[in-house]
Amino acid sequence: MAITVQHGKDDIATHQDAVKWHTDDYGRLHIVGANGNIASYNEGYWGNVQHLGSSSSRITAVATLYNKGPAVDGQVPLTFTADYSDDRNKEWAKYTPGLSVNMTVIEAVAENFEQGGRYLLTFQKQD
Repeated sequence: MAITVQHGKDDIATHQDAVKWHTDDYGRLHIVGANGNIASYNEGYWGNVQHLGSSSSRITAVATLYNKGPAVDGQVPLTFTADYSDDRNKEWAKYTPGLSVNMTVIEAVAENFEQGGRYLLTFQKQD
């Protein structure tokens, strides 16, 4: 399996021996192979990650919490938009030029989200 990473301004790197990826508590992306870490990208330097050659490919985008509404009956509405600052999501935006995601969560979950914070969204087909 291979993993591609869109990073920097226009660069795309393919890691042929990668088996998985994850982000740490500091927003850094780590590409992992059978023998450990293959590559790391600092927060703000990478935009998209995709598994290649897998029946369950993942498509990712970085989104900004645009609006965190007031709690009503213990529920908080959240609205996310694509983060295009510093050319983030540039490659992804060529094919999907807009993103808006709305969800409502309970107050305890809403505490994990900051107005203006950037979050990694992962879209993975489920059978």
